[in-house]
Amino acid sequence: MLQEIYTPYGFRDRFFVEAAQHRVLLERIQRVFRRYGYQDVETPTVEYLKVYDEERGSIAPVDMYKFVDRDGELLVLRPDLTPAAARVATTYLTEEDLPCRICMTGSTFRYNSRYSAKERELRQTGVELIGADSVLADAEIVEIAVEALRAAGLSTFKIAIGHARLVEQILSLFPEELRAELREYVVSKNFPALYQRLAGMETEEACRALLELTAQTGGIDLVEQGYTYSQKMGLTEIAQIFVRLLALHRLLAAEGMSQELVYDLGMTADLHYYTGIVFQGYTDGTGDYVLDGGRYDDLLRQFSKNWPSVGLGIYMNSLLNAMNRQGIAPEVPGQIFLSGTEEETVLQAARILRDGGQDVVLLFGKDRESFEASCQAKASCSLGLWLDPEEDDRMCHQLEERLKEVLADA
Repeated sequence: MLQEIYTPYGFRDRFFVEAAQHRVLLERIQRVFRRYGYQDVETPTVEYLKVYDEERGSIAPVDMYKFVDRDGELLVLRPDLTPAAARVATTYLTEEDLPCRICMTGSTFRYNSRYSAKERELRQTGVELIGADSVLADAEIVEIAVEALRAAGLSTFKIAIGHARLVEQILSLFPEELRAELREYVVSKNFPALYQRLAGMETEEACRALLELTAQTGGIDLVEQGYTYSQKMGLTEIAQIFVRLLALHRLLAAEGMSQELVYDLGMTADLHYYTGIVFQGYTDGTGDYVLDGGRYDDLLRQFSKNWPSVGLGIYMNSLLNAMNRQGIAPEVPGQIFLSGTEEETVLQAARILRDGGQDVVLLFGKDRESFEASCQAKASCSLGLWLDPEEDDRMCHQLEERLKEVLADA
């Protein structure tokens, strides 16, 4: 007996309806990218390991799929699109090309633990705005995130916004021997332990208040409070972070997006190359975020160009799963199943329908009863047409006109 062969752990097949839903969803999102002027760039699935050196701030080497080719080169299945984008930009672009807007789509591969129940092949699409350091660039990327989720078909979602360096800046106000402990509480979201630890410490009230803000998620008032505390204490660098977030909010609110925004001042990024704003997109039907992104001003410097950049990535698997659970998965164009008593008539009808833009499946060798059963059994069948000129003589003499009538009535 032949043994069945399945996909490796963490990988899965997608076919028929799910694959078609993915294609429709991707096109909806990429239409948004194109409206903002982003152009496609394709990079290989395999990169040199040094593109993802740990000091660049990408994922940990232990979580990468690494191998050595026959030439002795250390290679990796790309775990992240952004360093590949940085490599492309610094290789092919010049100062005259900036700012440059690129779009990338492809699979990334991460050796997630079996215990995490996470997939190891992540389908992503995203954009990178290379060579722009203004808050307008930040706002453009977050705006695209909102518009992409709207275009996907979501009506209920939130974009949580924070800053990659805010927590570290606030922790620098505390004694060095306590920072690791406090950082662990913030990163793990163990806020009861954080509150308890702060209650027993002799520190300025404003310092405690600032760190306690990292335990909260809410509206723009949190950012305003942070700005007030930092101004009172003369903490210029921290105040400037809040100034940037306030300016970002004003730009997005002017575009009618304030309802989709929340602020998580304790947000920390899994990827350590982020230097400015960071954000994550959430919706019902999944416990994980469906998109993330942020500013990474230092990453391209490691590839020899000092070009500030900001970008986002959308996790297509998670997004489509969430939409299916919400009952709003993309509708897939149906197929017309076609058969009949006369082969010549059926073939002619198929040509007419295909020339008119219809997807047609021919089913030969079936009687009417089995044909109708096949139509009912196939989820992809939107219309079944059984052609019998003896029942309708217009199928012989006025086939094109008759098909138009049938489609109009369907």
